[in-house]
Amino acid sequence: MTPPQTWPPPPPLRTLDDILASAATHPVYAPLLAPTPAEQHTTLGAFPLLTKSHLIATVPELLVPPCLTSTYLSPTGGTRTGPRPLFVPTDTSDNRIQRYLYAQLLRATGTLGPESVVLNLHGGMPMYRSGDLTSSMIDYAGGTELACGVHASMAQAMEYAGQFGANTVSAADSKLVQLATWADEHPDQAHNFHTALFTSEPLSRKQEAFVRRALGVRAIGSVYGSAECGPVAVAPPTTAAGEETRTFVVDRRMFVVEVVSDGSKVLASSLDSDPAPHPVGEVVLTSLVRHRNPIVRYRTGDYGVIRAHASSPELVYVELHGRDKELSFSLATDYIDVSKIEAIMARYAVIQWQVVLSAGESVEFRAVFDSDGGRHNVQERADAVRSEIRTHILGDDIPVAVNAVGYDELEKGSMARKLRKVVDNR
Repeated sequence: MTPPQTWPPPPPLRTLDDILASAATHPVYAPLLAPTPAEQHTTLGAFPLLTKSHLIATVPELLVPPCLTSTYLSPTGGTRTGPRPLFVPTDTSDNRIQRYLYAQLLRATGTLGPESVVLNLHGGMPMYRSGDLTSSMIDYAGGTELACGVHASMAQAMEYAGQFGANTVSAADSKLVQLATWADEHPDQAHNFHTALFTSEPLSRKQEAFVRRALGVRAIGSVYGSAECGPVAVAPPTTAAGEETRTFVVDRRMFVVEVVSDGSKVLASSLDSDPAPHPVGEVVLTSLVRHRNPIVRYRTGDYGVIRAHASSPELVYVELHGRDKELSFSLATDYIDVSKIEAIMARYAVIQWQVVLSAGESVEFRAVFDSDGGRHNVQERADAVRSEIRTHILGDDIPVAVNAVGYDELEKGSMARKLRKVVDNR
């Protein structure tokens, strides 16, 4: 008698030795490993850290037709190699296994499951794959998807959410704020959700509070991943108020997580069963799923700490503290830290904003205000924001304008339709 089968069947799992053996002879890693003897390429520490700039230089040779056998192509939303984005190739079998494991992580953490009815507002621009990924994520976790996508109007999305009783909304952070803004302006047509899952950039405390109020959301969680690494971690939905940091869960069967210092010293590793307390450092990822085109010791640009999971030895916590200092811009020879502007915007109920730099060193801030404080004082708040920015950040010599706008008046990227925080037109 044939024994009962589980469905879907558990996938074959790779060991770290399997991944390193593949990487040791892979064209992406060959120039990095050339200075060291081949017999040393058997430990993780023997591999130098992998940067996005190195991928840009080496990955294109994997994208010619003879190499494209059973290949899943995913372009990065924010990187361009000349006129085109960087396309990251993954073996289709590796891709399916990773999505299966990630869906099991979503179920194990109570993030998604058979009872989830998900309004999915992720997109599918030409060759962009966030809609494809999140659809698989919901499907493999056993949920029901309302695949409205990035181009649906907010009215259409809300109509379908109400018709099918959606209890979860899944969207990029800026799209989630856009939906909340529409709901705030059309309360008679809005649908309340129990859970919101966001991707891309973090939500500020003000944005999270706004989403909870406008969409009736009780629990907010986050999905973390990239084109380079695929889906990586999840911050399970919580009813607690937003903090400056967010704690994610990683499955050790999918990734080795290291935290390194600015000098590339390893501060902690998920290979340790109980990582010791350590300072904040950059998060470095090694995929235990991507075998044909390995990802070994990839620098994410995100900073945080890791610690043992409270109840499962197969999992590890990764507490993210933010990204590298790429969200700064130069103005009149000074570097302006976006986080300082964010603090001012939060004080005046700005839920989304964008800075536009123009020739002549003039600066325009476009701000979407929370209307809960009353529409009559929006201009008053815009004037106050301008005054604080001039007093505490830019001074009196630089022309500054603060304009209250609607969400649709903010500029988005052409590939992923993500909000562009800094638009440099100089």
